[in-house]
Amino acid sequence: MPKKRHEYGKKIAIVGAGPAGLSCAYYLAIDGYKVTVFEKQTALGGMLTLGIPSFRLEKDVINAEIDIIRELGVEFKTGVEVGKDVSLQDLRGQGFEAFYLAIGAQAGRNIGLEGEDAHGVTTGVDFLRNVNLGEDTKLQGKVVVIGGGNVAIDAIALGKEGSISIHRSVHPGQSLILGRTKRDYRPLDKENLVLEGYDRIAREKPAHVDNAKSKKTFRDLRSTFTEEQIRKETERCLGCGTTVVDEFICVGCGLCTTKCKFDAISLVKKYDKAGVEIEDLKPTIMKYALKRKVRIALKKPLKSLKSSFSRKTGK
Repeated sequence: MPKKRHEYGKKIAIVGAGPAGLSCAYYLAIDGYKVTVFEKQTALGGMLTLGIPSFRLEKDVINAEIDIIRELGVEFKTGVEVGKDVSLQDLRGQGFEAFYLAIGAQAGRNIGLEGEDAHGVTTGVDFLRNVNLGEDTKLQGKVVVIGGGNVAIDAIALGKEGSISIHRSVHPGQSLILGRTKRDYRPLDKENLVLEGYDRIAREKPAHVDNAKSKKTFRDLRSTFTEEQIRKETERCLGCGTTVVDEFICVGCGLCTTKCKFDAISLVKKYDKAGVEIEDLKPTIMKYALKRKVRIALKKPLKSLKSSFSRKTGK
């Protein structure tokens, strides 16, 4: 169970309990916010639960992750459609200071064929949602499936980005842009790479799946890495050693996060203190720099006296 980093106590409302909403709720809960998630369906998880078949993503895995979020203090309200059952203005009246709209894109796409709106034709998203909600879904005769790619879950990453935006929004003196916009793009210079110390270990691959066995079950038979494979992967990924940070010099501008070619640097707020606006950043830094210089100037005579006294005592 992850530990909470702060206890802000501010109330945040999230509309939608899909992958983006759950991700946002998780990171806000870790930061110590009081999060309430409103979901119009009776089941939590959005496309994770209603759009991905169990043979690809087991429902007990999703429910276990949701239970962790619930234990962090997040409250879930199902069967509530924001905008119909309750308005954002009503929620503001209840003390919610910020909102994250994660209503998803749970609508199937048509492909423009004649007769696609006929009786018996349904999109894959609607079909999977009805099945996972336990609604009566009967198939008779021959069935034709057109398409069938994997469901993208990039919304999880967007949910984390949303939690960062909300955190900055509800605290005065925070910038929604600083450290997050990449103003220029520079391609990797492949001709002048420095790979000293890189062990050139090949990427690990999971064990082969027998196709004959796959035809007899709807379960995903792909195996995971062994413990030895995981060790080899982490040794390669976590052993670059190219980043060194001096916490007494870093001012938290976030510029390094935009310049790292491998996107391996993240900026984490360690101390619970409100920042300043970017326009006031320089005067604030100058004030502390002057204080530091004064302290150094006052300490120099004392150090000189101590050193001379110690020399006399030594004689």
